[in-house]
Amino acid sequence: MLSKERHQTATGPDFMMNIAFKPLALTMALIGTSAQADPQEDAQYIVDQTVTKEMFEGALTAMGPTITGAIENQFRQQGISLPDPDRFFELFLAEFIDEFTQSMRDQSAQLYLEILTEQELADIAAFYATESGQSLIKSTPALMQAGAELGERAGVQAGMNAGARLADRIESEGLIVVNDPSLLEKVLNTLR
Repeated sequence: MLSKERHQTATGPDFMMNIAFKPLALTMALIGTSAQADPQEDAQYIVDQTVTKEMFEGALTAMGPTITGAIENQFRQQGISLPDPDRFFELFLAEFIDEFTQSMRDQSAQLYLEILTEQELADIAAFYATESGQSLIKSTPALMQAGAELGERAGVQAGMNAGARLADRIESEGLIVVNDPSLLEKVLNTLR
């Protein structure tokens, strides 16, 4: 049985204050610790979340036709015709992606430390730790692939439109001086 004095301490106002304030003090200490996280740890956490093989595979897959075309051209210059360029790209990507990802991971954390402030690193790391941050990370490969495809289409359209506008400017402003008028006409027709 508790003595009266010890019983009062165990159930009295002091005891209630200890019960109420110890968790609060612990919480504040943890918040203070996480707010003062090491910038290198934050940068590494950001890299761990964002510089992944899956991220790059999405972008590289979207660029596959362009990369495959470049590889085919390189082989054609050597007199080689690839029987299955798409399969060759898959094999090339499998050999390429691990080294590329590791190289990017090694360099990215240092880049983040050079460009971002300690507070920015902490804020970004905190965001990536949230449910929304994790959702963004999981969606990023698909977003990158779709963005690359959208960018390719937008680039083709913008290039076609820019050519016609440039032809009009060349004609109206005399931006290109050519001694041979037939050559200038070919350039304008090609742009249009």
